[in-house]
Amino acid sequence: VMDVISRWRTRFSKWGLVGLNDEHRSGRPRTISDEQ
Repeated sequence: VMDVISRWRTRFSKWGLVGLNDEHRSGRPRTISDEQ
């Protein structure tokens, strides 16, 4: 859990809120959209 928080802090300090957006991942597509 601490690794994830540290990664988020680093991304936020470098790129602000835009840095917290997840990148596209390989694998099965999401079944729930952002609107839901």
